[in-house]
Amino acid sequence: MTLIAAFAVALLISTLMVPVLMRYAGVLGLMDLPTEARKVHVKAIPRSGGIAIALGVLVAAVGWVDISGPVLGLIMALCVIVVFGIIDDRQSLSYYWKFLGQILATLILLSSGVLIERMPFIGIDSVPYWVSWPLTAVFVIGVTNAVNLSDGLDGLAAGNSLLSLVLIAILSVQIGELPLAVLAVAGIGGLFGFLRYNTHPATVFMGDTGSQFLGFLTVSLAILCTQSATAPFSPLLPVLVVGLPILDTLMVMTIRTLEGRFIFSPDRNHIHHQLLSLNFRHYEVVAILYLLCTVLAMLAYFLRFSSDALILVTYGLYCLVVVGALRTLRSRHWVFRPQSESAPGRERRNLWLRRIDWYHFKAASILEILASVFFVAASLFLKSHGGEGIGFAVFVVLGLIALCVLLRQSPALATRVVVYTASAFVIFSYASNLEGRPVFNLLTDTYLVITFGLLMLGVRMTKKEVFRFDTHDYLVMLLTIVVPLVLQPMLDRDDLTRLALRFALLVYVCEFLLGRQRRAYWLLRAASLVSILILGINFSSGQFS
Repeated sequence: MTLIAAFAVALLISTLMVPVLMRYAGVLGLMDLPTEARKVHVKAIPRSGGIAIALGVLVAAVGWVDISGPVLGLIMALCVIVVFGIIDDRQSLSYYWKFLGQILATLILLSSGVLIERMPFIGIDSVPYWVSWPLTAVFVIGVTNAVNLSDGLDGLAAGNSLLSLVLIAILSVQIGELPLAVLAVAGIGGLFGFLRYNTHPATVFMGDTGSQFLGFLTVSLAILCTQSATAPFSPLLPVLVVGLPILDTLMVMTIRTLEGRFIFSPDRNHIHHQLLSLNFRHYEVVAILYLLCTVLAMLAYFLRFSSDALILVTYGLYCLVVVGALRTLRSRHWVFRPQSESAPGRERRNLWLRRIDWYHFKAASILEILASVFFVAASLFLKSHGGEGIGFAVFVVLGLIALCVLLRQSPALATRVVVYTASAFVIFSYASNLEGRPVFNLLTDTYLVITFGLLMLGVRMTKKEVFRFDTHDYLVMLLTIVVPLVLQPMLDRDDLTRLALRFALLVYVCEFLLGRQRRAYWLLRAASLVSILILGINFSSGQFS
């Protein structure tokens, strides 16, 4: 439940803060201008999303992690990274100043005890400080910059970091390192909130603040997880966890060195640039790289107890296959599609469905009613185990009402925050109601399946909006599959899959309704707030126990 709470808080903060920071990005000087040839966007875009991610993670850490020892050092180091990242996004610092910030953060991290003490191939004995300190510093700074340099397409660095954090969360839970799992899950929540706006075509970038923050967080957690006294993992495992940005950076620097150029000079030799040159579309390149990162994460998971030699050989073969495939395709001038080929005619799909005009116009109202009934009915019939929940529920509801008043000029954002919060409350309550109530759960799933069917019908029949399975949906699907692995010790895997699917469905219904942009959906807002109050009353009185 701690992991669920950390995820929900980071998700809500990130989802709320991204549009606010986008609005004031010009005033803050955080705009990304397409002034370099290597950039793929054609207009100025806010690069303030990294601040929202960092806020979500840090607030969740303060609320649900015992901040002491290495965790305290990591939090302090991340704050330094954020400060230098914001300055960099405003003024485009030189590499000397970037490295200064990274070195300061790394020194704080090392002094708190985050060290690579178990070296590959030399057994379980700890190496001396004069070896572990420089080795850890080089690895941390190297990966931080690798993630920063790989942030070249919409959702790319964010999605790959999310996949790495999912693996870290799984490994941390397995070895009983809950603080590390909470930080990883908070990072996942913050990234999901950001990716809502960063999936192609992106309306906001994370900037150097976000990419350096994610790189530093991921590599630090990977070290803490694999170097823990309770971890039976190979010390080489972090290489697989963050292997794709490492490969990308080493490949680019090798090309620059062979061409006699400075290793930090900008160019279009990154893996994503090479895939774009093969005429893959923007979102297709991101999906391919997500797949490559997923393969590495799966290899890391299944080889977590393997020898150092096997992990090193596996990573070497992986790099040879990826680089070899790219080199072969480019040398043969292979292209995925001709330049003249137009975009697929998705508007011609299911024209016979779109002739049913009445459902096209009524779909939003029907789905709003179904979602509202679900929130209220579910909260009425969910069992409680007692506790003091009414005060917290009233506080949350009053806070959400105040937020709606403050965001009256942005009704879509206010509705999204209210519905996401209610969804988290309801799904959290379902976690204690899965066993022993088969009829209740069957009715719930039947109701949601019907809602899902009507949602898909509404999407297919919509005449202006175009639906496609994008990279954000891929990450949602992947998280739905792997979250049960993270929380398996606490709940049954099938039950957790059911909870994740229910939450994903409620989110997609909300996004579909807000995409229609016809009204503020007051019924859905009211039902969401009422459901939170009912759940608070139930938990306080224990009347359904």
